Amino acid sequence: MAETYDVAIIGSGPGGYAAAFRAAKYGLKAALIEKDAKLGGTCLHVGCIPTKALLFQAEVYETFKRAEELGITCKGFSYDWKKMLARKQAVVDKHARGLAGLERWAGTPGTVGGGIRGNAHFEEWLLGDRVARVGLVSRAGEPSEVTGAQMEFAYDDSRPRRTGEVVVWAEFRVEPGEPAHLREVAKASLRFRKRTQPLALPSAGCVFQNPQPGRDTLPSGVPASAGALIDRAGLKGCRIGGAQVYADPAARADEDARRITR
Repeated sequence: MAETYDVAIIGSGPGGYAAAFRAAKYGLKAALIEKDAKLGGTCLHVGCIPTKALLFQAEVYETFKRAEELGITCKGFSYDWKKMLARKQAVVDKHARGLAGLERWAGTPGTVGGGIRGNAHFEEWLLGDRVARVGLVSRAGEPSEVTGAQMEFAYDDSRPRRTGEVVVWAEFRVEPGEPAHLREVAKASLRFRKRTQPLALPSAGCVFQNPQPGRDTLPSGVPASAGALIDRAGLKGCRIGGAQVYADPAARADEDARRITR
């Protein structure tokens, strides 16, 4: 059966796959068209990445040739073209495999800075667990660089929420992953968000916090889940004005505030 798409993107290079993810983020069904068997495009497989890898190796060899000028004695060196090509291909393969660790946040509405500030979570995964370093700017305009540990991440919380600092950049910890698997995880995440928070309608998103075991007292038999507590309290489907729990995400901010307070 033929499928219908909202947008077709030709080429799976850096521009193509970024455009496809952005289209999906805004609720469009995107088709990414690639003539080759592998995703990544010219840049990854035969252009920028392999060329720069070879250029770097050539620069190292050239530096050895000029070692005497630099006050370094280096004799008897040579290059092995087969090994240079193997190293170049290893660089390409590393990038072609994909980078794993952030795929579950595909389609998250918001910004990287906002996700870090609120330690965005998806199911049991926390974004803060992936943060290596963060660049901050204080209220006084003073820049600083801190580690993930210094960000004081907690559930829906972080250092900037208490200090008022602004996140200006971040470095994440990732590792090689198989592209097919990463795409499936990202697609599942997008499907979940589209199902629970329709992108075509105004939505407050996830505004309830799960209770914290050891800090919050829970009724007997109720798991540490905001959804379970809402069910137990009979608030599922509760409406105030245009705001409704779960059933209808269309709501004004003032109505959301009154519903949450209730």
